[in-house]
Amino acid sequence: MPESDRPQHTWIPRVIRCIYGIFLIMFIVEGIVGCVYFNDCPRAPSIPVILVFCGFIPVLWGLSRFLNRCNIFFDCLFLYLFFAWFIIGSIIVYSIYEPDYNKNTTDTDHYCNKTLYLSAFCCITLTYVLTGVYVFTYFFALCTNQMVYDDEDRPLLWS
Repeated sequence: MPESDRPQHTWIPRVIRCIYGIFLIMFIVEGIVGCVYFNDCPRAPSIPVILVFCGFIPVLWGLSRFLNRCNIFFDCLFLYLFFAWFIIGSIIVYSIYEPDYNKNTTDTDHYCNKTLYLSAFCCITLTYVLTGVYVFTYFFALCTNQMVYDDEDRPLLWS
C-alpha cells in the first residue's frame, strides 16, 4: 500500500509526547519531595533516598541525552541503575502499605510522613501505568505500520 494511502494515526506522537511530559514533571516532583521530607520516614528511611534517586537521575540522563553527551555505555548504565532502583523502591513502598501517618503516637518507628509516602506510592503506580500505555502505543504503532523512523531507520515515535 502506498504511504499516502495508509491511514495516519496522528494521536500516536501526541500520546508519546504527553507521556514524556508527565514523566518529566513526575520525576522533578519526586526529587523535590524526597529532598524536602528527607528525614520524615523512620518506618522506611530509604523511601526519600529512592525518591531523590528516581527523581533526579532520569532528569540528568535526559539532559545529557539532549546535549548529546552520552554514549551507549552510559545509556545502558543509567537504564539498569534506574530499573534496579525502581524495582527496589516498589518493593519497599508497597511492603509498608499503609504506614502510620500520626507522628504523635508512642511508637514513632511506624511513622511515615503522609505527603512523602503517598507521593512515592502514587509516582510508582503512575510509572507502571504510563509504561503500560507507552508499550501499548508502541506496539500499536508497530502493528499498524505507523512507526515513524529517523534517518538511520531507528524507531522514532515522538517526531
